[in-house]
Amino acid sequence: MKFIFILLTVLVSVNVHSQQHWEDLRDQGANFYEVQAAFELEWENKEYERGNGYTLYKRWEYYMEPRSFPDGNTNITKEYVKAWEKRKSKSGASKSAGGWEPIGYTEWNTQSYNPGNGRVNVAAKDPSIQGRYYAGTPSGGLWRTNDDFTTWEPLTDDFPTLGISAILIHPTDSDVIYIGTGDGDGSDTYSNGVLKSIDGGSSWQTTGLSYNLSTEYLIHKLIMHPDNPETLFAATKQGLWKTTSGGEVWYQVQSGNMRDVEFKPGNPQIMYCCTGRIYKSIDGGEDFDAAGDGMPGVTAVERMTLGVSLDEPDYVYALCVNDNDNGLLGVYRSEDSADTFSLRADSPNILSYPIDGEGQGGQGYYDLALDVNPDNAENILTGGINVWRSINGGSDYIINAHWFYEPGMPLNYVHADIHNIQYLDGELFVCSDGGIFRSQDGGVSFEDVSAGLQISQFYRFGGYEADPGLLIGGTQDNGTILLSNNSWTHVLGADGMEAAIHPLNPDIMYCASQNGGVRSSVDGGDSFSYIAGGIDGDAAWVTPYVLHPEETGTILMGYDEIWKSTNNGGDFIQTSDFGAASSLRAISNCRSNPDVIYAITNTRLHKSIDAGDSWELVTTGISQYSMTYVYVNPANEDDVVITFSGFGAGEKVYHSQDGGANWENISFNLPNIPANCAAIDEEDGSIYVGTDLGIYYWNPELVNWFPFNDGLPNVIVNELEINNEFDIITAATYGRGIWRSSQFSGVTEEPEALFESNERIICEGDSILFSDLSYGHEPGWEWSLEGSDEVISSEQNPWIHYNAAGSYAVSLAVQNEIGSDTYTRTNYVIVQSAQESFPYSEPFSGSETLSDFEFISEPESGNINWMVNGDVGHNDPGALWINNGNLDEPYTAEVFSKQFNLVDLDTAYLSFWYAYAQKHPETDDRLRLYTSNSCGQSWVQREMFRGEDDLNTVGSSQLSEFIPSDNSQWMYYSYPLASSDFSENFSFKFRFTNDNGNHIYIDEINITSIDLGLTDNAVQNTSLAVFPNPSSDVIIIQSDLNQKIKRFRLIDNQGRELLNKRLSVPVGKASSQLDIREVPSGVYYLEIIGENEERIGVKKILKN
Repeated sequence: MKFIFILLTVLVSVNVHSQQHWEDLRDQGANFYEVQAAFELEWENKEYERGNGYTLYKRWEYYMEPRSFPDGNTNITKEYVKAWEKRKSKSGASKSAGGWEPIGYTEWNTQSYNPGNGRVNVAAKDPSIQGRYYAGTPSGGLWRTNDDFTTWEPLTDDFPTLGISAILIHPTDSDVIYIGTGDGDGSDTYSNGVLKSIDGGSSWQTTGLSYNLSTEYLIHKLIMHPDNPETLFAATKQGLWKTTSGGEVWYQVQSGNMRDVEFKPGNPQIMYCCTGRIYKSIDGGEDFDAAGDGMPGVTAVERMTLGVSLDEPDYVYALCVNDNDNGLLGVYRSEDSADTFSLRADSPNILSYPIDGEGQGGQGYYDLALDVNPDNAENILTGGINVWRSINGGSDYIINAHWFYEPGMPLNYVHADIHNIQYLDGELFVCSDGGIFRSQDGGVSFEDVSAGLQISQFYRFGGYEADPGLLIGGTQDNGTILLSNNSWTHVLGADGMEAAIHPLNPDIMYCASQNGGVRSSVDGGDSFSYIAGGIDGDAAWVTPYVLHPEETGTILMGYDEIWKSTNNGGDFIQTSDFGAASSLRAISNCRSNPDVIYAITNTRLHKSIDAGDSWELVTTGISQYSMTYVYVNPANEDDVVITFSGFGAGEKVYHSQDGGANWENISFNLPNIPANCAAIDEEDGSIYVGTDLGIYYWNPELVNWFPFNDGLPNVIVNELEINNEFDIITAATYGRGIWRSSQFSGVTEEPEALFESNERIICEGDSILFSDLSYGHEPGWEWSLEGSDEVISSEQNPWIHYNAAGSYAVSLAVQNEIGSDTYTRTNYVIVQSAQESFPYSEPFSGSETLSDFEFISEPESGNINWMVNGDVGHNDPGALWINNGNLDEPYTAEVFSKQFNLVDLDTAYLSFWYAYAQKHPETDDRLRLYTSNSCGQSWVQREMFRGEDDLNTVGSSQLSEFIPSDNSQWMYYSYPLASSDFSENFSFKFRFTNDNGNHIYIDEINITSIDLGLTDNAVQNTSLAVFPNPSSDVIIIQSDLNQKIKRFRLIDNQGRELLNKRLSVPVGKASSQLDIREVPSGVYYLEIIGENEERIGVKKILKN
């Protein structure tokens, strides 16, 4: 496949190094197009071979490409956090409809080769309660069984992330549980840190190791000290972290992308951890040093995992992945506690796909596992695609379990892609992309104990209106699943994609594997035949196709062109000539007029009115974001809806009622997250939309979208299907299987009023656009707009004009047939007038009320604001601050200045002092400075201070709450104003983003005509004193310098020079004087200039 760049609104600069693998770039958060180019380069001359990572990339590409379009930015989780916060706060959390219930699947029968329930990352066994086990999944959350795998229950459906990669249970108190969130292997979900429960999983609280989801951090493993359960270690993408307080406080003990960590059996003072190299501690994990003489160089290792055994405590095994092809680099063993290692084996390739281990490469960056029998250190098990065993210390291997299922097969069946192998209290567990497999005989035999886990990742499904109990769908890793007669059957292997049942004949079914592997069945799913053999071109990961509702043999399939068959796939003809640069993503036809068909790529909409024989391009009036789905009303060929991915606010759903001639943006109050699918109810034209965070419902009587999530987990929804005959709607989710609800039956409680605006802080004479984001209301709005020209408004989204400076309240009242609701925000609108005073100096002294200093604080996310601390400051008490020492939740808070009229200036400096200490070396709190010349209508970022780079002013981490002890813990910054800043409406703001850091302080903000930063404390070996100050006649300058003074300049607030006295002050102690009797009273700056015309310092002078 040839790689083609499409440059739309941005130009992406791609610089790919052959040594950098796509998965490494992905983990580093690189631009999507850079990752894509790296993959294309790696596979340019490579033949596809199962198990070499091709499908892993394509899966990621399918997920990320539309979400990062058009600029390729892969740091996308920030908007998820915002949407989740809104779902929990006053924005519809209490107003939601639906009655969702899971319908499966939770167990399988099979007639194909790789059945499974879904992917599991980790298992845990309760040490105190018999029959209680836990399972952590990448996108289905944490699960528990209390009856030895007979039933399972989910514990984290309301979490913002449904990924779990580590589980720990207190050895004597089963109510105490720790989990490491996120998907450590596949990055399907990101981490919000280590969470802790003290009530057996009923509720959860953050610990000191907490992440903002938008940082895209990952946790790989947790371990607990065998003698002290308050001591834990977390191996993370950001290093190895330790707590000795049950998770309350954590600190980093080793940097790097830490993939594994182990205690030496019997001696927890000795520990091992690894990135691409091994580190060892001999003091209980306080300090680590590089170890492992005899191991391969770090650049040769893509990934590594470790194993130890109580049987031989000095033994340490290391399973290493080859950086070149992700196959086996080698199995190494140390017999002296990781001081030295020797190679035990580098063949067969136990990370490859074939049963004999003779394959090339592998996907060890994704699936890698190792454990050693605690009773026999010569007996080890390894996991890649398959499970292998060695009984002679890793020198020789036999395959122990294979990914291919076949009844009566001589080998154990364990689903492919092994993420964990664990000996747990005499039992052996293997966690894979198909579930949990248990052995109670040391691996001689395995049983699948996943039944009851509803964790499958569905892409698409198809139902049958006459029988809701008949359904077929495609899942990631676990193929195509058929529900019939209340039983789920795995009917096709590989990754399952689009699936459909013909509405006239339920014996005719279709399913697909990735990239166009479409198959058909004419016997109700008992057998399937491949039908896409004669098609040329490239197909999307999830290849779309659509069935003719009146002809049982007609199918249209979308590759990069449309292909049509009228004999059930016997042969196909190409019916389009799009010449598109990308493959088709979705196709929809109208049941009442099947000649009308719509098809989309990510950027193009095509329409046919002759059953697909010819096509026209229809793109006028729709969003420029990536299209994800098109759906035409089954009863109205002109009623069409398109959904959009990406993070363009207000660009989620477009609707046409005239066959695509005109489009209306009906995104309204939908959250700014990808919309993945839609369905139109043919009876009343109402619309359901599936997003990355649940389902929303709309009809014109409701005005806005209404959450339709009651009972549904926080999960990606990929497809919806309405069945009017039975008044139900069915949803396919990515991580929690198939769900079903009765359809929306109307609002049953009063509405919830809510609004936002495009601005909150404006200047006199400006206007604000208010947007109604209410839920469950009928048309009709009552706005109360204090201080505005209008005062009241009945428009839905009014533009409101403000002439008078002040702080004003805004309220919105809405109603429905049940009742009404009013939402009021006091001091919501801030109207400012430009200030004439210059220079400006604010030391924040004399009050702890922010408004007394004419600053305004506004949280962008979360509920944290800037305040004034009256006890702490630079030089004198009083400073801006955020009480950030114990705040683990993510938030962003802004503080805005008043307006300044700087139009008459051509030189000025905005300066301030700030103080901050990191909690941990990896803490990445960020402080940004912005300026505006348009009364806050637009902002330009001028500076960013982050983490340890330039935000930390104390030079080290500090776990305790940070209070600056003296001026040495403050740092000065001066921004020389740009020419664009000299306006009538200049203002500035500070923006702080929390990443589990510490207090942040800002003090002594000045706008002056000279830079105040080069004062005496900015020069090495310099001492300057000026007295008396204030003075009415003569000032004395005492100096003790290591350089000569050439002259003094006295400058006023406008930067004008009043005095310029030349003299020669020698090095060392000296005294000089300056006569200021002729200078008018006021505030001035004394500039001390050195012999090379460099500024030595500046002193502020007050003339009486």
